[in-house]
Amino acid sequence: MAAPISILITGPESSGKSTISVQISKFLGDVVVKEYAREYLTDLSRPYSEKDFTEIVNRQHQIEKDALDSDSKYVVLDTGPIVLSVWNKVKYNKTNPNINSWLKESQYDFIFLCNPDFPWQPDPLREHPNNRKELFDLYKNELKKQNLSFDILEGNEKTRIDCVIKKVQQRIS
Repeated sequence: MAAPISILITGPESSGKSTISVQISKFLGDVVVKEYAREYLTDLSRPYSEKDFTEIVNRQHQIEKDALDSDSKYVVLDTGPIVLSVWNKVKYNKTNPNINSWLKESQYDFIFLCNPDFPWQPDPLREHPNNRKELFDLYKNELKKQNLSFDILEGNEKTRIDCVIKKVQQRIS
C-alpha cells in the first residue's frame, strides 16, 4: 500500500485554510484532517493554557499520523506543525520540542501557505485581527527556516482551489 499524497494547508488565522482544505478534499474525494485545536478549544470552559496547547499539539500530531497511515489516496491537512510552531512562539514565546520532532519527521508532498489577503472573518477563537501580515511573514520565515518547499495561495477561493488542483494534477500525471 502506497502512502497517501499529503497536502498541507497552512497560514495565519482567517486566511482560508479550513475552507480550502474542505473544498480540496471534496474535489479529490478523500480525507481532510481538521484542526483539532478548534474542537478542543470550543469545548473548553476556561481560557486555554500552555498545558492545553501541549495536549493540542500531541493530539493533532497523532490524528495526522493516523490519516497518513491510512489507505487513503490523498490526505488534506487543515493544519500542522507549522501552525502550531508559530502559535507557540507568538503566544508563549517558546519552542515546543514535540513540534520540533514532528517537523523533523514530516514529509509533505505539497505545502500551501495561505495569504490573508481578504477581509478578517471574526471568530471567538481568533486572536490577532490586526497582525495578519506580520503573522503571514512568520509562517513564510518558518517554512524557509525548515527548508520546506511551498506555494503561496492568494486571491479568491476559486483561484486558490484551482492553484492547488493544478499543482497536484501536475505531479500525479
